[in-house]
Amino acid sequence: MSIQKHHYFLTAVQFAFKRDNEDGTSTVMERKMNVMVKSEKKNVDYAALERARIAAIERLVDENKVDASNILDYIVLTMNYLGHMTDQQFMYDPRKTQSVLPTQVAPNELN
Repeated sequence: MSIQKHHYFLTAVQFAFKRDNEDGTSTVMERKMNVMVKSEKKNVDYAALERARIAAIERLVDENKVDASNILDYIVLTMNYLGHMTDQQFMYDPRKTQSVLPTQVAPNELN
């Protein structure tokens, strides 16, 4: 894992896509999902939005077996900033690591 810090964003997106039925008709379906975006910059520019779009399309195609040509619409619902941190800090899982916090903290140590 890298010690370089990146800016992390959680992006919520919504797709409308066409699913072909066995009888030759098609049904329009919707799917909402979250995708992570890692960036060198805190500003959300076109490149960050494009990384989110590509990651979301890849996930939709993989999980829902949708042909990318059947995607009718893509909407970014939110893009929340999670912070500036290393990959290790971002991937930290307290369930898999011993706590680094003291079990008891004196009131004067909180400041």
